[in-house]
Amino acid sequence: MAFKSIMGAKRVIISAIFLSFAPVFISSSFAATDTDSDGIIDSSDNCIQVENPLQRDTDADGYGNFCDPDFDNNLIVGAADLAYFKSKFFSTDPDADLNGDGSVNGGDLAILKPFFFQPPGPSYIDSLSFTALTPVLTSRRAGHTATLLNDGKVLITGGFSATTLPAPALNTAELYDPATNTFTALTSRMQSARTTHAATRLADGRVLLTGGQNNNNGDGTNTAELFDPATQTFTSVTAVMSSPRGGHASVLLGDGSVLVMGGFNNSCTSLDTAEVFDPSTQTFTALTSRMAAGRSELDATLLANGMVLLTGGFRHSRTL
Repeated sequence: MAFKSIMGAKRVIISAIFLSFAPVFISSSFAATDTDSDGIIDSSDNCIQVENPLQRDTDADGYGNFCDPDFDNNLIVGAADLAYFKSKFFSTDPDADLNGDGSVNGGDLAILKPFFFQPPGPSYIDSLSFTALTPVLTSRRAGHTATLLNDGKVLITGGFSATTLPAPALNTAELYDPATNTFTALTSRMQSARTTHAATRLADGRVLLTGGQNNNNGDGTNTAELFDPATQTFTSVTAVMSSPRGGHASVLLGDGSVLVMGGFNNSCTSLDTAEVFDPSTQTFTALTSRMAAGRSELDATLLANGMVLLTGGFRHSRTL
C-alpha cells in the first residue's frame, strides 16, 4: 500500500461545540423516476440528465464526471475550469476525462461546452433537504460515531455530553431504527469511553471501534473493540494499534480488512502513519508507507477502483 498527494483536495473546518438531543433527517425532493434511463433513479443519480450507469465521480463532489466540468468546485463552470481543461488536453487526467474513455480529448470538450457559465449537474445532491426528527437521542452527544448496520438500523457510540472542555468521554451507545423512528439506549456499555474515535462496519456486520480520546484533552488511545449486532454487546480487541489515535479515519477495504490512518497521538501531533486491521486474526499491522502529510480530523472514502481518497483535516494548528 502506498499514499500519494492530490493537489486541491481540501475542505474547510469550522470549529464549534454543538450539543443537542435533536437529530435531523436528510431527504430528496426528486421523484422515484429515472430521467436519463441509466438504471439509477433521480434521487440517487449524480448526473440526472446524462446516462451514466457507472456513476463515475473522480473528485467525489456528488456530481458525476459526465456533468461536472467544474474542476475548481465553485459551482460554476468558468474561465478557470477551461484553463485547467486545456492544460490537461491529450492527458489521462481522471477529472478532465469527463466521458471516462481514458483520455482528455474532443469528446470531453463537447461535454464541457454546454456547461460554460453554467453550474454542474443536475445531481441528486441539488435536491437534498434537512428535516428535524421528532424523537431525540437518549443522551446528548458530540464527537460520537454513527454507523449503518446490515439490518438498516444505525449504531451511535460514545462522544461527550459536557458543555466545557476537557470533557469526559461517554461509554454509552444507542440504536436508531428508521422503521419506527425511535432511538433506544443499549444496556451493554462500550469497553472504553471514547470520543473522536472511528467506527467501521465489517463485512460480517460487526462494527470496529478504534482509538479516540477518553477526556477530550488531545490524548489518543491505541485500543479497539467490536460491536456485535446479534448480541448487542461490545468486546475488547486484545491487539492494540501501533500508535494511539484520535480524530483519525478508518475505511473498509475490498478484501475485508480495515485501513486506519492519521489522527493525533498523545502529544497532539498529527500523524502520517497508517495501519490495517485484519478481522480474521483481530490484529493490527503498521504500514511502512507514510501518508503525504500528517492529518487529523480527516475524511477517507473508498473509491470504485479500490483506492482510498484522504481529504482535508488538521496538520498541527492549520487546516489542509
